[in-house]
Amino acid sequence: MEVLPKTKPVLLSTQVQLHTYWPQIEPLLANSPIAVEFPPAEILNNALRGQMFLFAFVTEQDDVEMVMVLTATPSVTLPTVNIVTVAGKNLKQIVADHWENFKGWCAMTGARAIDAYVPDRLEGFVGNLGLKRETVHVRLGL
Repeated sequence: MEVLPKTKPVLLSTQVQLHTYWPQIEPLLANSPIAVEFPPAEILNNALRGQMFLFAFVTEQDDVEMVMVLTATPSVTLPTVNIVTVAGKNLKQIVADHWENFKGWCAMTGARAIDAYVPDRLEGFVGNLGLKRETVHVRLGL
């Protein structure tokens, strides 16, 4: 059985942090399905402006194993953290290792819900994390 490296979450809250980790993060995002809607350069620009938030999950050697891109939906009745995308290696293990702490961070920032769009094939995985289907996303491409 392969031993996966331990990771720690780093909220990239400064421009220095974003630029330091970006060379490792950009290729992960470029290979994720969200790149069609949010190219990596747009994610970086939004993060630098404080419109998106990035968590890098890094090893002891400072290697980025996974990145999580978030936005916030302010609301008086239901402020929400939106998971825009998760990209990297060992996603299921890293998410499982850090999910409880992430939920705590969301609550401490004032969120009362976590939203995410996921492919049908991941519905069971996110269901195990407590996320439940509430809507069906439909789109007409033009």
